[in-house]
Amino acid sequence: MSNPSTGIEWQEYEHGLIVGNKAHGYYVSMGEIRSVWAKHDWEFGPLGFPKSDIITDNKDLQYQRYEGGTIYYSDRQGAWIRWL
Repeated sequence: MSNPSTGIEWQEYEHGLIVGNKAHGYYVSMGEIRSVWAKHDWEFGPLGFPKSDIITDNKDLQYQRYEGGTIYYSDRQGAWIRWL
């Protein structure tokens, strides 16, 4: 599927999606990080397009980079954004 106004494309899978386009690349979008991106109006909002897949840097912390900041998530702290 695609959104002609922003050029983003996505393919749904059982536990998430792959989103992006040729200009920005294609990345996994799922879980709590995806929920935060949705609350900030997807690619239309201040976060813009994803710039990385979801990265797990230890057992508890996950994050994903976007044009306008990074969304972090851990089971202990929940989700937060570090804006650029």
